[in-house]
Amino acid sequence: MTPSYIAGAFHRHTPLRSSDLVDLVGREASAFRIYKQTKAVPAGEIVWLTPGRFEFAAWASDLDRGQGAERALLFLVRNEAGEAVDIAAWQPATGRTATWLGQAWALGQDTIYLARMHEDDVLPIRRDVLAWLEAGQRGLVLLDHRRAALRLADAGPLEAEDWQHRHELLKALTRPTPRILIGNTRNEGRAA
Repeated sequence: MTPSYIAGAFHRHTPLRSSDLVDLVGREASAFRIYKQTKAVPAGEIVWLTPGRFEFAAWASDLDRGQGAERALLFLVRNEAGEAVDIAAWQPATGRTATWLGQAWALGQDTIYLARMHEDDVLPIRRDVLAWLEAGQRGLVLLDHRRAALRLADAGPLEAEDWQHRHELLKALTRPTPRILIGNTRNEGRAA
């Protein structure tokens, strides 16, 4: 899909009203806290698909739609060149996140290579979408840990929110070692 098609799908949805957010969150105090950060963020009816993916309810198959649609906040995800690559959905009451096309690996991924003024400047990784919103959308929220590990390998130093979050990130961003064979030993032990 082209960046303009993705952006068009995103912009079809209208910005949130505070009353919408109370319905999404289910708690007025939390809704107000989120609304302060999301005034221009649209919401849409989505259907959760496989882990990490969603479809817009209007475009979902009857089978998918049968699982029930939910309202979620929508975020346009751009690449480093500023092109729209995906749309992410977040359901504040459950904390659940997903992407429409499976192309986005993080909210804020377009900022990973922005110039940092000092060698020790860090790239903040937020634990969840609310923390990212409260930080003015500065930093990243990881959506796909496997792909994030590849992209963040040379983007450090990274900043976790606390020690527990640091531990979670180390676990999530550690890639498995590939299987390594030695020369002709692959065929050893097989009958000729």
